[in-house]
Order: sequence, then structure tokens, then C-alpha cells
Amino acid sequence: MNPYRFATTGRLGQEFKSLIDSHYPAFHCTYFETQDALADQMHNYNAFAGFSLKDNIDISHIKWIHSFGAGVDAFMQLPLPQDILLTRTAGYMGSRMAEYCLAYMLYAIKSIDEVNKNQQQQKWAPLMLKDLNTTRLLIFGTGNIGSSIAQVLQPLVHTVDGVNRSGTLVEGFHEIHQLTKPINYSQYNVIINTLPNTPETSGLFDEKLFTSCNGSLFINVGRGTAVVQHDLLKALDEGKITKAVLDVFEEEPLSTSSPLWSHPGVVVTPHHASKTTADDVASSFNRIMEAINAGITNDLFVDVSKGY
Repeated sequence: MNPYRFATTGRLGQEFKSLIDSHYPAFHCTYFETQDALADQMHNYNAFAGFSLKDNIDISHIKWIHSFGAGVDAFMQLPLPQDILLTRTAGYMGSRMAEYCLAYMLYAIKSIDEVNKNQQQQKWAPLMLKDLNTTRLLIFGTGNIGSSIAQVLQPLVHTVDGVNRSGTLVEGFHEIHQLTKPINYSQYNVIINTLPNTPETSGLFDEKLFTSCNGSLFINVGRGTAVVQHDLLKALDEGKITKAVLDVFEEEPLSTSSPLWSHPGVVVTPHHASKTTADDVASSFNRIMEAINAGITNDLFVDVSKGY
């Protein structure tokens, strides 16, 4: 195995260095306080671990990048060397995202917002609440995150269907739709996006898609680039989407001037549906090392040609 020399920086960088120092003595790892400090020394390292890298840092000689995030679009935007090994972190993020989605599904289905408003007005108004066990759910993305959400929610809802590139059935889903083929969105009460940022997914949730919905709850824990904001707001105003729960945005932090903050049909959360922990990084890196030692790959190895 190559004698990898890792450079790391930012949140969880020190924890990653501790992991390397204690479990992988054949490797070397240095933590840098800032990316500017790292830039001056990057030529001494052939691997990097972290959430992102500034585009002015030379990585032409880098052999391995390990992303602390589940998504790797921050690295896909860089001029990656041709044969680079790109890996990512999953850990327990899927189960935390499932909890996030379940919380906001119940929030909408049980009309918690309306109940709170009635309480503030001291208004006794029993509501006809919907049931989770009649909910039909569609999840875009059937990888680690999407599958984890499906497995948690499948026993609680009527149906969990999925969408992926191939249309191949994945465990935990009742039916899989192919991304490029027409889908009857009107049959789904809840639509969840977990897709990464790729040319195929950019602007996927547009007026055409939203128009075919019928009062769905829309939850985005994938990437903000997947949603055409103007089209989503229009769909909300027209009732095609009854509520949008958004944890990711095209620009983060979300601008204070964004109309999403004040729209009554939108819930804005600050990209915290599943923040990466040190345990996530350690468990994922250990799985990657087990695969490398066995001469195989797994779901944590990124196909750079696809971006995920």
C-alpha cells in the first residue's frame, strides 16, 4: 500500500489525525489550523481529508482525497488528478436523516403548526388529522442515505418507492422508478430528495415536476442545486406542494433576503439534518481501509466520472 501522507484541516481534522496516529501507523497525518497554512505545505503531502479545499491549492500530485461529508461536489469542482482515489463518509448519517424526515412528516401530517397557532389563540378546534400508515412516500436516491431513510420509514408508512438512474430494485423499497422516465407524482403524499449534486440532478425539481404533484410534502436533504426556487414557490402558492422542508440550499448560509425565510409554506433549517461526527468519519474510514486491504470497493468509493 502507498505510504500515504495526509494533510487535514477544519472541523473534525484533529479527530481524523488522532484516528490515523492511533490506528494506521503506516500513514502520516498533519493537522493545519487554516487552509492558507495548508496551501504552503501541500506539496509535502499526497493525500487530503476534510470537507473542502480552496481552489487555489495545488492538488495535481494528490493520490487520495477522503471527504468528511457524504457528498463530494465540493471536490468534484476542483481539477482532480486523473487516477485519484476519492472516498466519502457515511457512518450513521442515514439514520439521523431518517429521524429528521420523520419529524417533519409528522409535523405536517399531524398539523402541528396549525395546532400551535390555535393554542396561541386559545382556540379549541379539533382537526381531522392524517395518518402516517396511509402515506405514500417517494425517495429520490437509493444509495446509503436514501436506503437508510427507506428502511427506517418503511414499517411506518403505506409505501416507500424510490428513484435512481438504473431503475433497479433496491432492498427497503417497494418499487423503483428510473430517473429519466415519467413518474406519476400525484400518487405520493411525501417526496424526499437525497440526490447528490450532478449535471443530471441540477434543477431536477422544476415547474414540470411540481405541476404533476397533488399537495405533496417536499423534503430536501440532498443538495440545494436540485431545486428551482422560483418553481417551488409557485408550486406552494398553487397548492401543488403543501409544505417544503429545506435543509440544503444553493448558497449557504441562506441570504437574509431570500423569500424562503418568510414564506408560510416553507420550513428552513440550517443544513443540520445530519452533521458529520467523528464517529462517522472513523467508521467510514475503517470500512474503506478494510475494502482496500481486501482489494475491493464499497459504497464509500466515489466514481469520479459520475460524481457519486
